[in-house]
Amino acid sequence: MLSCKPAFFAPVALLLSVFLTHCGGSGSSPTLTTIAVTSPQSSIAVSGTDTFSATAKDQNGNVMSGVTLAWASSASNVAAIGASSGVAMGLLPGMTQITASANGVTSNPAALTVTPGFLSTGSMSSARSDATATLLDNGMVLIAGGMASGNYLSEAELYNPASGTFTVTGSMKTARELHSATLLNSGMVLIVGGYNSGGFLSSAELYNPVSGTFTLTGSLNTPRRLAPTILLQDGTVLIAGGAGATDPLVALASAEIYDPVAGTFTPTGNMNVARRLTTGTMLDNGMVLFAGGTNTNVTLGSAELYNPATGAFTLTGSLNTARCYHTATLLDNGMVLIAGGETLSGSSDVALASAEMYNPANGIFTATGNLNTARVDPTATLLNNGTVLLTGGYTPSGTSNDPLSSAEVFDPVAGTLATTGSLNSARATQTATLLPNGTVLVEGGFDADGSLASAEFYEPGTLTPAGLTSITVSAAPATTPATATISPGTYQRFIATGAFAGGNQQLNAVTWSSSDSGTLQISNDATNPGSAVAVGSPATAELITVTASAGNISGTSTLNVRPTGFIATGSMKVVREDFTATVLNNGLVLVADGSPEVSAPAELYDPATGTFSVTGTPISPRYFATATLLENGMVLIAGGSSTGPPGLSSAELYNPATGTFAATGSLNTGRYDHTATLLDNGMVLITGGQTSASSFFASAELYNPATGQFAYTGNLNIARGQHTATRLDDGSVLIAGGQGSGGAFIASAEIYDPVTGSFTESGSLNIPRVSHTATLLPNGIVLVAGGVVNSSFASASAELYNPASGTFTTTGNLTTGRSDHTATLLGSGLVLVAGGLVLSPAGATASAELYNPASGTFTATGSLTVGRSVHIAALLNNGTVLIAGGAGGAVLSSAELY
Repeated sequence: MLSCKPAFFAPVALLLSVFLTHCGGSGSSPTLTTIAVTSPQSSIAVSGTDTFSATAKDQNGNVMSGVTLAWASSASNVAAIGASSGVAMGLLPGMTQITASANGVTSNPAALTVTPGFLSTGSMSSARSDATATLLDNGMVLIAGGMASGNYLSEAELYNPASGTFTVTGSMKTARELHSATLLNSGMVLIVGGYNSGGFLSSAELYNPVSGTFTLTGSLNTPRRLAPTILLQDGTVLIAGGAGATDPLVALASAEIYDPVAGTFTPTGNMNVARRLTTGTMLDNGMVLFAGGTNTNVTLGSAELYNPATGAFTLTGSLNTARCYHTATLLDNGMVLIAGGETLSGSSDVALASAEMYNPANGIFTATGNLNTARVDPTATLLNNGTVLLTGGYTPSGTSNDPLSSAEVFDPVAGTLATTGSLNSARATQTATLLPNGTVLVEGGFDADGSLASAEFYEPGTLTPAGLTSITVSAAPATTPATATISPGTYQRFIATGAFAGGNQQLNAVTWSSSDSGTLQISNDATNPGSAVAVGSPATAELITVTASAGNISGTSTLNVRPTGFIATGSMKVVREDFTATVLNNGLVLVADGSPEVSAPAELYDPATGTFSVTGTPISPRYFATATLLENGMVLIAGGSSTGPPGLSSAELYNPATGTFAATGSLNTGRYDHTATLLDNGMVLITGGQTSASSFFASAELYNPATGQFAYTGNLNIARGQHTATRLDDGSVLIAGGQGSGGAFIASAEIYDPVTGSFTESGSLNIPRVSHTATLLPNGIVLVAGGVVNSSFASASAELYNPASGTFTTTGNLTTGRSDHTATLLGSGLVLVAGGLVLSPAGATASAELYNPASGTFTATGSLTVGRSVHIAALLNNGTVLIAGGAGGAVLSSAELY
């Protein structure tokens, strides 16, 4: 008989269960009925964690133990949760519901909000601090140089946002830290200056994303580190201030301009105040703001503006707080946020939490909300939503610097800063790069233990600026046709304008994309946003859509990419040969003289519209003259011939501001077929020339723009005309070839030294030649090509001058022998040789070819639309070459673009 007496040691719950089951009670086995999920917090930042707990109960409300739970997140991209652990990790800003399930029962959903923050990504192959990071047109990020464990690095690597991994790429020619990196319109990256164990650096190099290699380019005139480097609207690069070679605490006032086409640096105006640890910010109007900095332990509150049109610096309003090691960020409203940094108080460095705004409209700085954490040398990144992310940096602590892990966001509308999710690693001297998907890559730097290899990216809460209703995309400048046309290897800049309730604002951080990235890539890098580069050559002209996006708002524009080769553009108003063409600072091209018409007006070519328009008329009509763009933006036209010998001594200046010509001082010797070379000191060197078919000059003179006068300088060693003059990287001038007394062709070459004002004989050409071309290559070598030689009316020979050895060596031959042609250095580093006179069939040719310095060979390229010689070729700011006029059976007015 079954006993209803319970076992003596059985637990109470079990006794009750047995009793109900075996003694006729109304109960049943425990059945999971409910699961209640709770967490200690309802919100975490990206990469933050939250541990959820669950309570399982049976049908009688009793807590059940030992239940195996399966955890789930309704939005696994927002937060992931361990299937069995209940530990959730934030991945993306947003909201998700966390549930737990077991035996077919699912809990109540527990809401979890994930706020903006940082998420770890792959690590670099090399730990590094004080490196540079540049977003390439292909979406990869180039990390270059820096320092680790006391060693200066030349290694570089690429970050792939798609895979979140770093891979090694080519190494720089020179190890360096505290340098600058600027994305050029060509898609290449300019690396400038810096520091290594050898001291301050003047060298510069270019990174080619296609080949993954670095090559040297021209050197700075002054070694410098920590110098702001800004890409100007005309495609040149401004480098200003920084620390020089004499004393690391002494700042520089000098500035210089890098020309990507010539691969050379040229001095420009000096800053009013020498400064290092300063900032340089390109404004919407094309001016550049330099604010604060330091010099010999004095913290600066002054600020100044650089005007690219004049090459001059002018003081503007002063900062409310003197500071260095701060940040400067151009906002969508055109104002500049200056934040953090440090100032000197007595003998101590004090970290700053203050921030202020610069208004370009009135040149005044006004205080705005303070940082939540005083920070020195943080990064500041304008996000697609119009806010600014400030990360890391350090605070001075005695003799050391304590890296920070905190981050905060500035809201331009409210003028306040709010903390956001913290970095996973405290870091200073790191880089921060806005990626095309709107996240920010933060990598490297140093923490308390030294240089870091780790990287992380910031996930913002939104990508759309508050109140944005639409985006309009337009080509720049404003005169550009709605659908512009560019050639392979050239670029077109675009600007995105956002429409808000309060008016329109230029959006300085959007995500740019191209409908065909194989033909056209567009830059998202902060140093050069919205620059579209034609990287392919379609079989026929291809219409490509360019899109600018900020979150869920976007706008588009279109751009034609033409095939490689020549295409007609607007014609000049008059026919011209043996005339001049000068690219002005505003990007227009001045063509003057060379017309059989008496006193024909000069003309301006506008690349935006592809048309020529009449401007002022030169005082004297002339052929075989020279035209030189001066540092003040004026154009000096000198000498030449009117209807024949003798040569003219008169000179005049063209003023782009008024479109008029005015007389200036006269040459001491009237001459034509001479050369004119702008020197590094701003003066113009005039050499040689002739006054008749048999009378040549050895004299040379200098034009001083300050006085408007010409003065003799040293004489050439050999009288010559129809020669070439090329300014070398060191500022000296190579004079080569030409025709001399008795009509003899000249092989000799000589060097003009601007310091001594004297000419010194150098190595001789392998072949005497006249009516040839001389082109300074990016590596500092000079390519001499074609011309008339003793044995041929049109030579195919070419040679290279090496300034280091002072010798000429032969290189590959032209595919077509020619004279009276043009040679133009392209942004790619190749040289375009076009047109000229040939022997068979005798006359002007339409053929063209490219010289590749890497291989030392010429290869044919597309032909001109018409054969022409004694024409002009001008490299436009967008990388296209304008070919115009010349003789081709008759004198021409037509023009075309390569």
